[in-house]
Amino acid sequence: MNEIEQYSESDSVLCKSTKISPYIFIGINYNDKSFTTLENILTAVCILTGSNEAEIRSKSRKREYIIPRQIFCYAARKLTKMKYNEIGEFIGRDHSSIIHSCRESEKHIENNDKIFMEYFNKVKGIFNIKYKKNEKEM
Repeated sequence: MNEIEQYSESDSVLCKSTKISPYIFIGINYNDKSFTTLENILTAVCILTGSNEAEIRSKSRKREYIIPRQIFCYAARKLTKMKYNEIGEFIGRDHSSIIHSCRESEKHIENNDKIFMEYFNKVKGIFNIKYKKNEKEM
């Protein structure tokens, strides 16, 4: 059973503002660039991390909100051709916050942060995110 198939219909409340069932992600070609929109990335991050849009968009610095936000920012930057300020505008942040989130995500990946990597690997698996550092692909 794939990761997404484990979620029930009730889990769609995790991203209630998008009103998208988690089942939308089953059988999608994630290499299709038309699918990798900020909305879809945010929905996937919400479902896979157990957070919701309000938490990701919030100004809170709680770790349980920061990690999904950092994963969203990093995935959005890697998967879209969007500029930092466009990603920031989408979640109510400025471009410097997005740059910081992406840099922090790279540090978490390099340090193999257990909590971060647990969620990041789920999102990475869905969207086939490539991470290269010093010619090594993770």
